[in-house]
Amino acid sequence: MPHLEDKIYLNALNIAFADNFLKLFSLLSSGQSLEEIWKTLYLPQRIDPLREWKQLKEEKIDFIQTIDKKFPPLLKEINYAPFGIYIKGDIPIQQPFIAIVGTRKVSPYGKLVTEKIVQELTKYNFVIVSGLANGVDTIAHKTALENKGKTIAILGSGIKNIFPLTNRKLAQEITKNGALISEYSLRAPALKQYFPWRNRIISGLCLATIVIEAPEKSGALITARFALEQNREIFATPGSIFNKNSSGTHNLIKQGAKLVSQIEDILEELKPIKLIKNS
Repeated sequence: MPHLEDKIYLNALNIAFADNFLKLFSLLSSGQSLEEIWKTLYLPQRIDPLREWKQLKEEKIDFIQTIDKKFPPLLKEINYAPFGIYIKGDIPIQQPFIAIVGTRKVSPYGKLVTEKIVQELTKYNFVIVSGLANGVDTIAHKTALENKGKTIAILGSGIKNIFPLTNRKLAQEITKNGALISEYSLRAPALKQYFPWRNRIISGLCLATIVIEAPEKSGALITARFALEQNREIFATPGSIFNKNSSGTHNLIKQGAKLVSQIEDILEELKPIKLIKNS
């Protein structure tokens, strides 16, 4: 069992090193205890670990380390796995997870494709994982909830600092039938550099990543690259050759991603996983 003191100090270190995660990884890999690391720094004068931990409990936000039984098993396997994650809601770790990502400027076609795929995936008890961004992410989360499925949003900010603001209500709904997850401390801002880094968690939680509409330079393609590095399946949906938002997905298909035109394309590739369809 992880020690409570370790969690308290890890939370405080996350606050202190919000803008320098690589340095934090280096410190945590040094072999020193978390309390020793904390006490060798000047930070205790600025941050009270016990007070910060109390705030987590007041907000009913769980904080788990990789050695916790509740920590998602697939996420432990990735390079630079987070030492701890903040959770608001429940993670159904007994169900298969699949990521749905894509452009923020989704077309009507992309919206229909996202809705169709998510609706069918929820029938097989897949947990829909995405990033709460506008566009494909939002549609994926909403469609999962509308079909009584579970969904998880991975944030590029702290759980008490939802971004974009327009998705605050959606975030609240997600906690009722899924979870919000972040490796960033409770009130961490939504900084630009956080979002590419959090994408490794989106793909790392999942058996596979499905990319729906993505231009050549897209955060969704960063997620796909992480999935490739993590040896996870990558799927992509085709689109119009005249739509710039399909250029990224078409390139993924050329590079070996599985083309998805129907749910069977996904199920066939993941057939070693025992899937039970809802009646």
